[in-house]
Amino acid sequence: MPSRRRMLQMLGAAGALGAGGWALFGNTRANAYYQGPISDHFDGLRFYNPGQAGPRG
Repeated sequence: MPSRRRMLQMLGAAGALGAGGWALFGNTRANAYYQGPISDHFDGLRFYNPGQAGPRG
């Protein structure tokens, strides 16, 4: 049976890995792109300035 110190180290490492994985992958998948209602400056996917020339390239 592992000592108390070793057990706490293992639990801490598992918690740190879990929190790091959630921070890296949990939030990025949920909102890869902003999605919202269509308006004068937003087409549902991108923001733009009406009346200006389109993107070059």
